[in-house]
This record gives sequence, C-alpha cells and structure tokens, in this order.
Amino acid sequence: MLTIAVIERDYSIVDEEMRDRYIGGVCRSFEEARELCIAHGPWHSNFETISFTENGVKYASIDQYTGEILKEFFVKAI
Repeated sequence: MLTIAVIERDYSIVDEEMRDRYIGGVCRSFEEARELCIAHGPWHSNFETISFTENGVKYASIDQYTGEILKEFFVKAI
C-alpha cells in the first residue's frame, strides 16, 4: 500500500521556521496529492511541477502577475 504525505511551504509567512506544515490527510495516490496541493494554492496563481525526486514530486504555486513563488509543495511516498 502506497502512503503519500504532502508538506506545504508558505512564503507569505515571515518566520522561516514556521513556513513548513503538513497538510491534509494521508493520500493514496499522486493524483489525489496533486489535487490537495491545488486546493491549498492561492486563486491568483499558476500551478507548476518543479521537479521529480526519487519517490515524489515538488510543485509550486506561482503568482500569475509577478512570477513569484508563493508556495511550494513537497509530495513524497513514505
């Protein structure tokens, strides 16, 4: 059974130690995890795949007006 965790890094939070948080419940597929990431992204952003890792993927929510990365999502099979 595949278990997938999603960690969100929110760059709008000033304190760097408080930016990362676990979101949602345990996902059963990468598609479910991707939908969770999109749901947590700001409405005025584009959702992009940044990189693929050994057992996961990294997504970013990018401001559609400035190109600034607003949030990053680390999706990893555990």
